[in-house]
Amino acid sequence: DVKTAPNSAKLNYHYGLELSKKGDEATDPSVKKSFYDKGNLHLQKAIDLYPTYGDAYGRLGLTYYHTKDYQNALMQYQKSIEYKPNNATIHSNLGTLYFELAKTGQGNTTQAQTNIQNAKNSYKKAVSINPRFVDGWRNMGSLEAQTGNFTAAIEAFANALKYQPNDPILNYYLGSAYLDSGNETAGRPYLEKAYRLKPDLPRK
Repeated sequence: DVKTAPNSAKLNYHYGLELSKKGDEATDPSVKKSFYDKGNLHLQKAIDLYPTYGDAYGRLGLTYYHTKDYQNALMQYQKSIEYKPNNATIHSNLGTLYFELAKTGQGNTTQAQTNIQNAKNSYKKAVSINPRFVDGWRNMGSLEAQTGNFTAAIEAFANALKYQPNDPILNYYLGSAYLDSGNETAGRPYLEKAYRLKPDLPRK
C-alpha cells in the first residue's frame, strides 16, 4: 500500500509501526537495528507529511528508548504530547524514560531527583487520563516501591489489581510492597495468590 500511495501519512505511520514492532521482537541485534531503521524512515515520512502526527512521534520515541537514545526519545515523547496531550500510554512511557534517566545517573543528584519527580508526574497524568490503565498504575507502583514510598506503591498496585485481579505479577508486587512496608500479614495472601498463578516466581 505504501508503494501505491507513498504520500499517505497514515500508511507510512502504520507501516513504520509494524516494522518497529518487528524490531521489538527481534533478538538478533543486527536484525533489530534493521527493522528499527526501516521503521523510523516511514515514521519520519509520516511526520514530514503530517507534522502534528502525535502517534508517529510517540512510536519514534519508543524506538529511541529501546535503543537507549534517551535524549531523542525525550524530544519525540514531548512532541507527541504536544500534539496529542491525552494519550495515556505516551505519558506512561515518558515516565519510564524519566525514571531510566534517574537510574542511569544522567545528570547530577538534583537532576536525578527532578527526573524521579517528573516520572511520578507523568504516571499520575497517565492514570488521570485513563483510570483503568493498568500499565500506568503498575509503573507508578514500581517507581514508588523502588524509591521507598511503600504506602504509595501499595495504593498504585491495588488500583491496578482492580482491573486485573488475577495478574500474578501485580499480586506479587502488591504482596512485596506490603512486606517491605513491614506488614507481612496483609502481604502474604497476595504473594500466595501470585505463587498459585505463577509457581516460578521468586519466593519471599
